[in-house]
Amino acid sequence: MWPEAGRGYRNALENGLDWLAYNFFARAPELVAQELIGTVLVFGDKQAMITETEAYLATGDAAAHNTRYGRTPSREALYADAGTLYVHPMRAYVGLDIVTEGVGIPSSVLLRAGLPVQGFAPDIDASHMNGPGKLCKALGITREMNGKSCIGAEAVLHVLPRVGDVQIVTSARIGLARNTDAPLRFFMENK
Repeated sequence: MWPEAGRGYRNALENGLDWLAYNFFARAPELVAQELIGTVLVFGDKQAMITETEAYLATGDAAAHNTRYGRTPSREALYADAGTLYVHPMRAYVGLDIVTEGVGIPSSVLLRAGLPVQGFAPDIDASHMNGPGKLCKALGITREMNGKSCIGAEAVLHVLPRVGDVQIVTSARIGLARNTDAPLRFFMENK
């Protein structure tokens, strides 16, 4: 656990820190992906700091779901407004993307890894959140959240802004067979 981070976020909330809003997500996915590093995902009583993301572009990205599979009912959330959750099957788990840019533009950011901040059992550590499926499992994210929002009053989860500075490293995406050299993976140095 990161007790210092948990205290920092509890203090920030008590002092008026607000959730990330529409304008944060209504931008290019590579910008949103970088700026999500060090933010905190809040779902119920659980909080996890986002330590790794990958951006998926609306056009020219052979690894993006919209390019690989096209527009289908199960991927309709990708075409929704910025801040919409796209929860999709990922091997034995699910993965969580947050849609960026705007309606009809299927770009998103995959949340790849996190660190527990608060609300987790004492035996849950970064090794339980070091992949997109493991992160969703630890948080309790399910396919039923697909198409829901992370902004506004109707949000099923929220994202708190980053508190303090973090060093962000950029690299090629991993675990893909297509567009593997694109520098669209971002992670916290020394996560």
